[in-house]
Amino acid sequence: MAIEVRTYTDADAGALADLLNRNAYGPAEFGTTLTAEQVRQVFAERRITECIVGDDGTELRGCIALAIGSGRRAAAPHERFAGLFVIDDRYRNSMLAGKLFREVFADRIRAGGVRTLRIEANPANVRAFPLYLRVGFRARPGARPDEDGYVELVSHLPGVIDDLIRANPGADVDEVAVKLNWRMMRAGRDVDPAAGVVVRDGRLVVDYPIDTGDLELTAVVDHELGTVLALEQTSGTPIASPAEATVSAPEPCSERERIALADGHALVIFDDGTIELHRNEPGRAPTVLLRERWPVALGEDAPAVRRQGHRRRIRVHEVTDAQAQRWQLVADDDAVTREVRIGHEGHAIDLVTSPNRDVVALTAPWVTMRVAEHALRDDGGEWRGGPVLPGLWPNDWGDFEAAREPLAATAAWWSDGITSMRLGWTGIARADSRSAPALHSAHPGAEVHLRIELGAETPPLTTNPEGLHRVTAALRRRRVGASSTAEPALVVDTAPTRLDTVAERGTVRELHYGEQQLRVATDAGLIDWRVGDTTVLRGPYPSATPFGSLATRRTGLWCTPLAARDDADQGVEWAEDREALRWTEATIGTGPQPGSWQLEALGASGLRVRADAAAAETAIHLVPDTGGAGEFVISVLGRRWRVDPGHPWRGAVDAAAIVLRDGRALVLVPTGARAELFLRAMTTGVLVTALAAGPLDLRMHVVESRAQAERFLASAARGGEA
Repeated sequence: MAIEVRTYTDADAGALADLLNRNAYGPAEFGTTLTAEQVRQVFAERRITECIVGDDGTELRGCIALAIGSGRRAAAPHERFAGLFVIDDRYRNSMLAGKLFREVFADRIRAGGVRTLRIEANPANVRAFPLYLRVGFRARPGARPDEDGYVELVSHLPGVIDDLIRANPGADVDEVAVKLNWRMMRAGRDVDPAAGVVVRDGRLVVDYPIDTGDLELTAVVDHELGTVLALEQTSGTPIASPAEATVSAPEPCSERERIALADGHALVIFDDGTIELHRNEPGRAPTVLLRERWPVALGEDAPAVRRQGHRRRIRVHEVTDAQAQRWQLVADDDAVTREVRIGHEGHAIDLVTSPNRDVVALTAPWVTMRVAEHALRDDGGEWRGGPVLPGLWPNDWGDFEAAREPLAATAAWWSDGITSMRLGWTGIARADSRSAPALHSAHPGAEVHLRIELGAETPPLTTNPEGLHRVTAALRRRRVGASSTAEPALVVDTAPTRLDTVAERGTVRELHYGEQQLRVATDAGLIDWRVGDTTVLRGPYPSATPFGSLATRRTGLWCTPLAARDDADQGVEWAEDREALRWTEATIGTGPQPGSWQLEALGASGLRVRADAAAAETAIHLVPDTGGAGEFVISVLGRRWRVDPGHPWRGAVDAAAIVLRDGRALVLVPTGARAELFLRAMTTGVLVTALAAGPLDLRMHVVESRAQAERFLASAARGGEA
């Protein structure tokens, strides 16, 4: 049956929900189906401006949309995020994908006003990612997937074509629009995400090779601004080159007000309207505990937590008040205003958003604590809480948070062991990932009010979040193949010992100590590690396979530099082993040189990895051999928790144990400045990233069971060895 590619209408909401549900897209991936009304809510909150669907007369078979909001970021007024790209499985090898892209491009060209399209894409998605590259989307050189697993790709083709049409008055926009298709970019089927993006004369530029059939040219474009710098035509009727469009780079935001609070905290107001709660610490940059972008009007803009494209310039006025410190925040021609109030000797912060009479205001305060705990109080006064593991607790709906039901809670509590804060609010609250929570007006014109109380006591937790279990006593369980249920005594040797090299084959070294057998690729990482008959970790080296959001993975453990984990836009990035530090043989008592890593044995079943990336962050990444979804015991702020397998989540912890394929457990304890483990639990496996702001020491021990791992973590939390 022929498929009609057409513009989405509101009457399609139910059919679009069915398409998303049967393709496990959005919350359906985790077993929660969408309704037509929830689709409408997502369209409104993300400010979807165009949507094209493929309709076979019975069902919608595909769709693609352009929106102001991506779910985590919001685009500038002259930009859109492309997303909601879904095609039924039976049509994925058809021409439907190309037709959807062609039509949404053509619609955008006809409408005008948008110069840049952005996509957040998983580079390991072998079906969609190459298509994005073929239609002209490009990444900055060296771009890594962000904490959520996405690389941001950019296409300035709409602006390029708009400039060409304006420079050639005889061009018919409708005639040009219908010639646009996904084949006009001269690119192969397997291209580098940064292909054609280079530095020239101090500017990052991208070459767009365009072939419409009767016109062949290359446009040289400023990659940051999207302006055409040069045009090189090789065939077709000569056309005029456009003048460079006037597009200004956004000015960096700066502090407008820093308000001292209790116990070394501060509230910082930036000139773009962003508000941050800081904790000042001697000898290091302030720790950002909470960040909130400027609130938006529903249907006019989209809320953002990582990056806000529409840059306001706000005015801050201090208000005289005998009862509290007050500041009013105003942005010209904006539908909302804000007020900040400080009381109780700097322990209480009130953030009040006041929309115009006919406007529903949306705010998205984002808690940025790392190793932390979180709790919610229900209507009956009971507190439920546990470690912060976004995706599990709090639950995470990704780009579809607008479809969530209102939060059935009256207060929230967060703590990273140093700062604790209790939050209350007026307005309709919604939980999602690290939102504190997200809030919106109860009706048009209604205020949204978030109250933060610093120094709040730990609430009495009466229930645990689903999938989390507080460890109060070690669980006794026999590992696969064990002949007795009795737990052997836990004996761990922590004295480092040099590993013996038993063979060298090119860049591969075979190392040995007791029952431990290892293979190291000196330019990539630790290929595999066995302890007796237990495979602890392994990679397909020299072959490479996708894993999670890594387009390629060759080894079981690798060490890399990383950008700062606190970066608001990226968070903890994914890094491939193609960026690996060099391996050097260890000298006991001497750490690695900057830019390298080392291995040492810790008794018969332990391994010590030391690395120094000489960068913002040193990272050690590893993929334990779990055989699928991982089963964890984690240590957070001195408490231990069992985490059920099966549901994707991620989060920072102090230490962890992961059950291996054969029932043994791998215990991981990092040491270093701001050391943590960042865990990513996926249905296909586990990625562990140990982090430190400087040299990093990761100690790994293989123990007989999860029960022994729990005792080991309990001992480590008390500051001793197991």
